[in-house]
Amino acid sequence: TNKAELKSTAAWMVSEGVQVINMSLGWSWDGPGDGTSPNTESPLNTVDSAVTGGVIWVNAAGNNAASNWYGDYSDSDSDGTLEFVSGSEYQYVYLSAGTKITVQLRWDDTWDSADSDLDLYLYEWDSCCGYTLFELSIDEQSGEPGQNPYESITFTAPWADYYYLFVKHSSGSAPEWFQLLVWGKDLSIPVGEHSITNPGDSSNPGMLTVGATNWATPSTIESFSSRGPTTDGRIKPDIVGADRGDSVSYGVNGFSGTSQASPHVAGLAALVLQRYPEYTPGQVASYLKNNALGMGIVPNNTWGYGLAQMPLFEPTAPIDVTATSGAG
Repeated sequence: TNKAELKSTAAWMVSEGVQVINMSLGWSWDGPGDGTSPNTESPLNTVDSAVTGGVIWVNAAGNNAASNWYGDYSDSDSDGTLEFVSGSEYQYVYLSAGTKITVQLRWDDTWDSADSDLDLYLYEWDSCCGYTLFELSIDEQSGEPGQNPYESITFTAPWADYYYLFVKHSSGSAPEWFQLLVWGKDLSIPVGEHSITNPGDSSNPGMLTVGATNWATPSTIESFSSRGPTTDGRIKPDIVGADRGDSVSYGVNGFSGTSQASPHVAGLAALVLQRYPEYTPGQVASYLKNNALGMGIVPNNTWGYGLAQMPLFEPTAPIDVTATSGAG
C-alpha cells in the first residue's frame, strides 16, 4: 500500500459512514515532524481529511524507541562527519544475510526548499580492508524548490555482518538537530525521544497516537514503544493501550507492539461513540485522555495522558417507557 492508496481508502471509508479508523502502521517521513507535510498524499493530510469527515483516527505510535536517534548537530573535529555522541561518528546495526532495512535521515531545515546539505552513507568494515561503501543517499539541498531535508537508503545485506551508518555535512549552514531512524533494527546508540512515526506526530485533536504496555505489567511501558516529543515540542503519544494479547498468529501473550495496543484503544473509542453518539472526533479523543489512568506527571512523552481505560458507568434511567394500568 502506498500513500495515495491510503488516502483513497480513507476517503472511501468516510463516504461509507465509518466513524472510527485504526491504523497500525507508520510511514516514511514526508514532513518536518511538526504534524504538517507539503505532500498532499501524506498520511498526515489523510488524517486531517478523515477527521474533518467525522472520523476519530487512532494510530500506533511506532515501535522505534531503540531504532531512533535524535540530537544536536555536533562535529567537534570539523571533518564534516557528524557525531552521535562525543567521539563516535557512526551508528551500527547487525544484519543477517538477506535482511532488508530502510534508513531515514532528516534535519532541521525548510521542507520544499532546504539549503543545509547532509548526506547518508552505509559501510561494511573488516580488518583486512577497512570500510567498504555499500549504499549512499546524496540528494542535493541548495535551497531550490522541491528540495527536502531528507535522505533515505534501502539496503539488503548480502551476508551477516555489522553495517555502519555515517552522516556527513556536505554544504550549507549547520542545522540545529538531525535525526536517524532504521526501520526494524536497533541502533548501537539509540535515543528513544522523538521516535514517534508518521502520522503519529499529527497535531489534529481528532486523532489519538497510542503507545504500548504489556497487559500483565500495565505500569511499565514497553521498551520499544515510541516516545515524544515531536520536533516542534508537542507531547506524544496521546495515550497508551495494552499489548501482548493471545492470537492465532502469534500465540499466547505473543502479539506485542503498538500495532496491537492501537486497535484496543480504537475499540474503546467505538464504545464512547456508542454511549455518546453526538460526540465529535475531538470530543471522543478528549474523553479517552481525560479518563486515562495517569502515569507520572500528566501528560508526558512516554505515556501521554496514561493507560486507556473506561470509567465505571452508572446505569442511566430508562427512557420512552410506558406502563399500562392493570397489565401486571
